[in-house]
Formats: sequence, structure tokens, C-alpha cells
Amino acid sequence: TSEYFGNSATWEDGKWIYQALTHAHIPVDPLDEEFLKTEDLGRYKVIYVTGSHIEKAAADKLARWVEEGGFLYTSGGGLARDEANEPLIAFQPVLGLKGRSEPELWGSVSRYGATGLAGIGKKIEPPDGASVAGRKGLEGTFPLAVGREALDPAAGTEILATYSDGKPAVTRHVHGKGKVYVVGFYAGLEYSADILGQAYDMSKGFRDDKRQFVSVAANEAGVRPVVDASHPVVEGVLLRNPASGKHAAVLMNWAYQGRQHVALDEVTVTIRGAGVPTVVTSLAEGRNLPFEIEGDSIVVPLDRLTEGDILRIE
Repeated sequence: TSEYFGNSATWEDGKWIYQALTHAHIPVDPLDEEFLKTEDLGRYKVIYVTGSHIEKAAADKLARWVEEGGFLYTSGGGLARDEANEPLIAFQPVLGLKGRSEPELWGSVSRYGATGLAGIGKKIEPPDGASVAGRKGLEGTFPLAVGREALDPAAGTEILATYSDGKPAVTRHVHGKGKVYVVGFYAGLEYSADILGQAYDMSKGFRDDKRQFVSVAANEAGVRPVVDASHPVVEGVLLRNPASGKHAAVLMNWAYQGRQHVALDEVTVTIRGAGVPTVVTSLAEGRNLPFEIEGDSIVVPLDRLTEGDILRIE
């Protein structure tokens, strides 16, 4: 393979794309190429593909799924080559691009080894244009740390963000009944860049505007969290007792500063699909909590969330 496609940045970008989606509290199923080729994709509103290579058969299936109304997202040189490492030229009209170029890489990225978060090393000095500015719902403006592909949009493809040298950074293309989003930079890694390194603080380091460059496809497809929270690192799962029909929301706080856990103050949790309760009880605090009903959702304010809580909904 080439120097750039299939590199560590591509691998790590996929991991942090997943993390950014979970921080947006969007439920995610991991899929592989065999699933894409053989299973019914109609159950999914949005599919994210971050790898640079994909089998032609899987790409063809994705193209048909988009035509039927699916929302497809790729970033960091994604969906550029087939299993023979040949340019996936036939897929470029689906992406809304006239051609592809290999991403420039300015930073070196170590693969996460479960013992720490390595920072982004500098291979070369980023050139002029190494920052991105969004529009049309992508309001973030920030410098890039890893690398980029300057996109070459076809006629009719929208440009949602540009690099500071004016070249297209993010595009949106209507294909059949669906839409395709292409992000030219490593959106997942850029989301994580502020916390990579040994002095990370997950309670503060994740930026909402950077996360929008990942969640944009899911947001525009109308995907809504079941358990949402005002802080990105709070994960929530809604459970239902099949015998009684009662619900409980399990909350987990993943905020760490280095190896030290960080409690979060004033967290608001929004829960859909649990009906209209009369009582919401915090099992961690051993007391009933105030709540409001907004549309189809229960909104519960928490004064403080330590490592986790279970909200019993009755």
C-alpha cells in the first residue's frame, strides 16, 4: 500500500470517530465489510466508514443503500481504494467528488495501547491552510494537527467547510434519495487532539464544535439519543424490565484527568421512550429527583454525578 493509506492515523481516526459519536450520545453498531455485503442495511439511517480501503462488493452495496435514502459519512481519506489498493474511481460519483488525492500527513500518531494516551508527534510543519472553518451548521473554526486531503467536489456538491487556504474541507452530496458527507481531514483524531498526551483532562478537553464535524451526518438524518446528557463523557443506557414494564436509566461518568476520576457538577439528563413518570429516583443518592416533561422526553437535573448512577423511573 501507499505511505498514507492504511496508516496509523486512519486506524486511530476510526476509534475516535466512534468516541465522538458516543459523546454525542448516538447509539452505534460496529459493522464489518462482510455485514455490508450480505446483510440488510435498511435498518440503518446513517453509516460511517473511516477506512481508506473497502471491497468493491461492499462499496456497491453502500451505493445502492445511499440511493435508497441512506446517509453515508467518511473522513481521513476514507473510501478511496479497493481491496487491490486501486483507486475506487467508480465510487467517486457517489461521494460527489471528481477525484481523490492522498492525504498530507504532518503529524505522527501512535496506536492506542490501553496504557495511556500518546500525543500527536510532529513529522513536518503544517503548511498555510492547516486550519478549517465550517458553515451551514458547522460553525467550528480550529487548527488541524494531523493532516488533510483537499477535496475536489463535482458539480452540484455542497461545500460545508473550507481550509484556511480556501480549498474544500467538507462536502455534502445528494445521491439518489440519500446524502454523502466527505470530511477531508481526520475528524476523529482532531476531536481528540486536545486531550492526547499524558496530561489529559476528559472533563474539559472535548470541544462541541469539533464533535459537530463527526455528528453532522447523524444529526441531519434525524438520529436522536435515547439517553442524552449535557456533558459528552456521560454515557447513558435505558433499560426496561420486561415483566413490570418499568424503566431505569444507567449513567456512567467516563471523565478522567490522567488516572484520577473527575466528578461532574450540574449535569442534565434527557431520556426518551420511558413514558410519563410520577417519580424519578437516584439510587446513588437515595432520593427522588425533580424532573420536567418536554415533548416525549423526561429532563432530569443532577447536582453532581460521580462515577455513575441509576435513575429508576416509575
